[in-house]
Amino acid sequence: MPIFLIMQRCIRVTLCGLVISALSVSLIAQTNGELLDRVEDDTDRWIELQRSLAKENSQWKSEKELLLNSIRILNTEKGIIEKTLESNRLASELYINNEASLKSKIDAQQKALEVISNALEAQREKVNSIVVRLPEPLRSEIEILALKLNPGEGEQATTVAGRMQSLISILTMIDQFNNSLTLTHQIRKDSNGVEIDTRVLYWGLSVGYAVDAKGELAWRLTPSPDGWAWEDASSEAASIEAMLDIYENDRRPSLVTLRATLNSN
Repeated sequence: MPIFLIMQRCIRVTLCGLVISALSVSLIAQTNGELLDRVEDDTDRWIELQRSLAKENSQWKSEKELLLNSIRILNTEKGIIEKTLESNRLASELYINNEASLKSKIDAQQKALEVISNALEAQREKVNSIVVRLPEPLRSEIEILALKLNPGEGEQATTVAGRMQSLISILTMIDQFNNSLTLTHQIRKDSNGVEIDTRVLYWGLSVGYAVDAKGELAWRLTPSPDGWAWEDASSEAASIEAMLDIYENDRRPSLVTLRATLNSN
């Protein structure tokens, strides 16, 4: 084969190799450029993802702290509410126990009050029967107290305590009158309807003596079912007047004798 042909072939082979090499480099360069673009894109996405993760992580930590604080506050409120509920439960139990105890005491006091009220009613009837037999001065003094024991129609009855106090006061006044001498002035009418001023000395609830201002008319008073009866004792007017004067220190003390009938009723 001629050398020229050989050299020509060699040049062609070399050119083909160069072309192939150039094509290879071009392909490689093109491939590397695409890879770099993808790497840059992936890197950007990774960086963005990290930023998002960091942001979310920061928000989560902040929200987590808020949630933990809320949980702590709620737990504290829960404890307070539980203590309040327990206190209310104990207070409710105490109230129920006290209510039961008070109800028991009220029932007992109500029964005792009924007993006292019944006894008071019996004593009221006895006092009413006694009052009409009392001397006029004493009966006038206890008249208001007696009204509390006997309220009129349509009037509200006094409480048991009020009636009991009135009853005790009436009995005390009767006892004091019965154990002492009582001098009083009373107006009395004679047979002609003329009013006469008399001095009356009551010897307890047993007997009384009365005399007019002139010392001429006199009476002996004794209890009766309808009040005190005035019995004429003008024959003893001088003695009765002397006794009253001595009692009022208007005369020197001396022995005075008078008739008396002691009534044990």
